[in-house]
Amino acid sequence: MAIAALAIVAACSFLYVAIVWVYAARQQREGAQNPVVGPRSVASSPRGADIGQGEFIASHQPKFIVHSLKVLDSQNDDGSDKLPLRASFVIVNGGTNIGTMTNSGAFLEYWDPREMPWRGRPTYNNIPRRGRYLVGTAETVEIEADKLSNAVHASREPTGKILYFYGWLLYGDDKGSKHCTRFCNFYDKARGRFIPVADPEANQTT
Repeated sequence: MAIAALAIVAACSFLYVAIVWVYAARQQREGAQNPVVGPRSVASSPRGADIGQGEFIASHQPKFIVHSLKVLDSQNDDGSDKLPLRASFVIVNGGTNIGTMTNSGAFLEYWDPREMPWRGRPTYNNIPRRGRYLVGTAETVEIEADKLSNAVHASREPTGKILYFYGWLLYGDDKGSKHCTRFCNFYDKARGRFIPVADPEANQTT
């Protein structure tokens, strides 16, 4: 009876050892086929480096803003209109990187509102100036109306036209980013100031 019990114990021990050996061999074989790679940062791979650079460029870009528009005094001492009609505005680099203005155009003109000047093909006159703008740079710029708009402004007859200040800014940075800012405002005589045109295409940056 005792001998039979010992035989059973020995058989169970051998079976247990065999099972452990088979399991260990299988784990070793699977480990060789699928090696475990330790954790690493995203930036340690070429693709990760590209992602990191892209995020940096996206968060560090110039942003040119046109604001503080106003019509300058255009009357003589006797109350008559003085020519030319003039306005001023401020151009600011409100971004987080140095920007270079590559092309620019700003215009002070009377238009029939149905013609929507902001939807025309961009034209340029180097206003504001081309060149580099450091972060936080703010420059005041004066602009004069063209002859036709001056004539409309001086006319005592109603024309149905509205005074617009509009234009385009093309700029970029040393990282290769390129942007176009389109702006358009109309002069509200009742309020005595320029108001942004309520059209998404009139004031946008791409």
